[in-house]
Amino acid sequence: MNAPDHSDPPATNHTSSLADAIADTSAPPILPLATSAEPQPPPPVVVMQETANVVAPKRLSTVAMIAIHMVGSGSTTTPPADEMMQLFSEHPAALWVLIMPGQLAILVVTALATILSPEKFAPRLGIQKPTWPLWTTAAAVLAAPICSFLWSIPLSSIVEDSEHLNSLNQIFSNAGQGFGVIGVILCVGLLPSLAEEWLFRGYVQSRLQQRWSPFWAILVSSILFAGFHMDPVHIIAILPLGLWLGLITYKSGSLIPAMLAHFYNNSIAVLSSVYEQNGSLDTSFSSVSNMVILALGIPAFIVMVIYLFVNGKSAIHSEPRS
Repeated sequence: MNAPDHSDPPATNHTSSLADAIADTSAPPILPLATSAEPQPPPPVVVMQETANVVAPKRLSTVAMIAIHMVGSGSTTTPPADEMMQLFSEHPAALWVLIMPGQLAILVVTALATILSPEKFAPRLGIQKPTWPLWTTAAAVLAAPICSFLWSIPLSSIVEDSEHLNSLNQIFSNAGQGFGVIGVILCVGLLPSLAEEWLFRGYVQSRLQQRWSPFWAILVSSILFAGFHMDPVHIIAILPLGLWLGLITYKSGSLIPAMLAHFYNNSIAVLSSVYEQNGSLDTSFSSVSNMVILALGIPAFIVMVIYLFVNGKSAIHSEPRS
């Protein structure tokens, strides 16, 4: 479908080790800046470094993690990173501490940049009625998870879920018990479908389309989208989804189909993790969620391929935005 080694740290540096232990897809680790004595990295690396510095409040997550432990246990000492991570992952607030800060940071930064644009907010981000029929939006949404699923079939024979992804799935499962699943869907489904789509498709892709061809605009924005998730396995696994979201944004002239598709994809992944304990690369045909993806996704994907082929360049696209 659609997390780091933990060794005992030195006793005098628990907080530092702890900071290294909790990087996640929403809050990637802050990369060190090159000094004047070091060779300067290429521009794309600089962009990723600066993006991480802006949208990855890692230290905030670390402080919150320590605070949750101290309040919950009444202790005033910080345990080793392994023990802390285990205690933290079982706390209901863990998911929100790991994901919400980064997603809200993206949302705020993108909103501020859009407000400063001479164009009105909604048109600048493409939050407008799609130019294609409603049924096409429905097909595009249902087809989204099949992109990652089909890609995961060969990928799962080469790589396995990383420890980082396994840790996240465990946190989803712990936080999603009972009515908690609603909160997980809001945090993992709704927030990224707003924040990440506003940034990568609504702002970055539309800006790139002013200077490059649609192909390169979609490809580069999708690579940035995948790279934002930082975990190597996750980056490879999520790239096809990013390409699909970029394509339907371009073809529909609207960000709405991509937002709905992103929400649907992540919600299916949450339900699979919570109720079936499936990993991110799980392609088992015994999984109910995978059967839903195949039953709805394959027909929808075929419909979309036919629609895009028949319409070709006649499909209406959004004009470049300033």
